[in-house]
Amino acid sequence: MLKKGEDFLKQKGHEDLENIENFDKLKNFLIEFKEIVDTGKLAEFYCEKLWNLKKPGKPNQKGFDLKDESGKKYEVKYRKGKNSGMKIKDKDSLDSVLYVHLDENLLPEVIKQFKSKDIPYTKNPPRVSFKKAEPKSRIIFQLKSGDKNKKAK
Repeated sequence: MLKKGEDFLKQKGHEDLENIENFDKLKNFLIEFKEIVDTGKLAEFYCEKLWNLKKPGKPNQKGFDLKDESGKKYEVKYRKGKNSGMKIKDKDSLDSVLYVHLDENLLPEVIKQFKSKDIPYTKNPPRVSFKKAEPKSRIIFQLKSGDKNKKAK
């Protein structure tokens, strides 16, 4: 969660991931059944739990995925492969986009926060370019290289 006057969420790590209730059960489930998991909802779940963000009042509300106690709105995007452009219909109504890179076991490898105003549209709106916004983003979650061995027990 952001404190007043802060622009970015607090950085988190593997320990914070392990502190999610029943995380070991989740991790084992993901390893066994990853082909049936809704990865978009899973990326939202990680962001919700790591930063105590809340879902909007209505399920599947258009415009944003999560918000914090101060009312800041977050869109969650994810990838399992390389970074690429994605669609964001109304990025100007958001405060930030949380970009979750999932590893082969569907665990978050890196989560970056982009201020929505820093993300340019491509020549084909509503597609946006995270690559061009990369210099202004901040890594807010990252597994350390030694943590990779802890993932798939």
